[in-house]
Formats: sequence, C-alpha cells, structure tokens
Amino acid sequence: MKQELDALVARYRSSGEVDGLPTMHFIAGQWTPSSSGGTMESLDPGTGKPFHAFAAGDAEDVDRAVRGADVALKGAWSRVSPAERGAMLARAAILIREAGPRLAFAETLDSGKPLQEAEGDVLGAARNVTSVLPELGGKSPVVVLRDADIDAVVDGVVGAIFENAGQICSAGSRLVVERAVHADLVERLVARARAINLGHGLRRPDMGPVSTKEQQAKIAGFVDDARDRGLEIATGGRATTDPETGLGWFYEPTIVDRVPVDDQIAQEEIFGPVLAVQVVEDAEEAVEVANSTRFALVAGVYTRDFSAAHDLARRIDAGQVYINEYFAGGIALPFGGNRMSGFGREKGTDALRTYMKLKSVAARVTPSTR
Repeated sequence: MKQELDALVARYRSSGEVDGLPTMHFIAGQWTPSSSGGTMESLDPGTGKPFHAFAAGDAEDVDRAVRGADVALKGAWSRVSPAERGAMLARAAILIREAGPRLAFAETLDSGKPLQEAEGDVLGAARNVTSVLPELGGKSPVVVLRDADIDAVVDGVVGAIFENAGQICSAGSRLVVERAVHADLVERLVARARAINLGHGLRRPDMGPVSTKEQQAKIAGFVDDARDRGLEIATGGRATTDPETGLGWFYEPTIVDRVPVDDQIAQEEIFGPVLAVQVVEDAEEAVEVANSTRFALVAGVYTRDFSAAHDLARRIDAGQVYINEYFAGGIALPFGGNRMSGFGREKGTDALRTYMKLKSVAARVTPSTR
C-alpha cells in the first residue's frame, strides 16, 4: 500500500494530475451526471490550484437523490435483515481499507491536512462505520492548574490546537491557566509554535494549510480584529504560504495572550490554528471561565491532584473530558456535545442505540386468542 501511495504522490508532484476519482453523482444506485451538465472544481489548499472536476449538483439533483433514497428505504432496503445489513457494513469497511492509499491521498488534496493524518482518518473510518448525529462544534477549554506537569501540558496543548491546523471540532482552542504558571507555560508554547514547520500535506509537515481561501480570510479577520482591540499576539497572527512553493492557504500557528472572558476570540469558534489564553486565579475561577461559552463539546484538565481533576471534570459542562492528556479515549469512549455543541453520542456502547428504533406493541389477549 505504501508503494501505491508513493506512486500517487510522485505522479501528482510531477504532473499535477490525479486519476481514478469520480466525476459524477451516485444517485439511486447509478453513476449519473448532473441534471444541468455543469461541473465544479476541487481546489488543493496547499497550492490553491484545482486538482479535479466533478458534477455540480442543483435542486433537481437533490430531488432525484431524495426520491431514490425514499424508494430504496420503503422497498428493497426495508426487506434486508439486520444480519445482512451488518455484512454490508463489514464489506464497506473492507473496501475502505483496500482503497486506503487513494482515499488518504484524495483527503490530503481536498482538505490540506498532512498525509499522516489523512491515513489515520481512513483507518478510523474503516473501523467505525456509523450513523449520523448532530455535532456542532466547540470552543473547548484546556484547564491547567498550578501543580500540573508543564512538559505534558505543552505537548497536549500543541496537539490540541495545531493538529490539522486547528480545523477539528474538538480542538482545544482555549487555554485556561492559573496565573502562577501562566508566564512559563506561554513562553514554552510560543517556542513550540514557532518551531512548527508548514508545508503541503503530501510532504508530511507538522502542519498543513487551512481548507479554503475563505477560511484563511476568516481566521485572519478574527486575529486582525483582536490585534485592533489591543490584545497581545504572542506569536503568529499572519496569513502565509507554503515556504517551499509560495502557494497555498496557510495561517501561522497563533497564540493570543490574556484574552478577556467575553472577547470574540474566546467566544467564537475560529476553526483555525489560534489559541486563546485566559488567565485565572484558582480552580474555582477556572470552572467559571471554562463554562463561559455557549459550546460544551470537550475539555482538558491538567493537574497532579486526581481528586481536583475529577471535581473539575464533574463541574465543567462538556460531553468529554480528558485528564492530563488530549484527544484520548479511542473508539470505546462515547463522544458528543451538550448545548450548542449538539446532542447524541457516537462511539462506545451508547452509539449502538443510534442503530435501533424502539417499537411498542400492545395486544389484548383473551381465551380465544391463538
């Protein structure tokens, strides 16, 4: 598989061409062009250039797809047994694994994320074929108490906010830190952020581009406005390009220090590599600040005191809390948010309920009932 992936990357680098990607819609079990015959381009965020063209759907195509799905649901699919459906999902997982190199390659070109992260996404998709539920984003806090292991904090926070250029719903985009360790922690984080190398995802950099030119402008708008309001940009804070090619939609790893609780940078989901640092006096204020947004998806807690950690985990409103680490738990741990971060849970045994519908049947039984 590595040989196949290397060949795809080499060909794209030399020619800019990609073979084998679909060009049409898949509707009612068939590949079909758009009703209008129109197409649209998919752009590589690492270069800003198109790498593929495919059918551009419109309202008529949406109606065709809905009609096709409705016919299948009420017809053939309704007669497929649970065991047969399970076998189909298992087969889908096998096919995802077999197409892994091509899928990871396409994911990197489409989203800009480093190839190693795209490979992980494909493996995760093969392991976790699941239903759909609302997960609506977050502004997740990483709470750091004065007794925390600062080395572990630095590793955790860097991964929490700069992985996939901050374009993760559960990114740890707020650092809520006790004043006693604030200065030392921010100094170390700034040094790590400045050492992150940027580049096209196919070169496996530390951080790739953001997904679109519009998203790059949105991130820049948030940070520029924060600068205009007088907030301290400890590092980063500028749109940039691939240092090797001068192309693409990149944004520097950015840390904004001493952000007020009600500031836009602390309240809005930026969806980029921007960390808002919020300084608190003690654990009590940390809980208050952690719960100060309308989101409640994920939180991190760093402290050597497990009693304090579990107390914070109980009081912070979040669907998932990591203690002394971030992005942990795997497929066995249910994941989902509260409040404006959505509802429902994926992964874990709780996720099994989303595959089932409860039906109640009441019957009157009499002596004549057979």
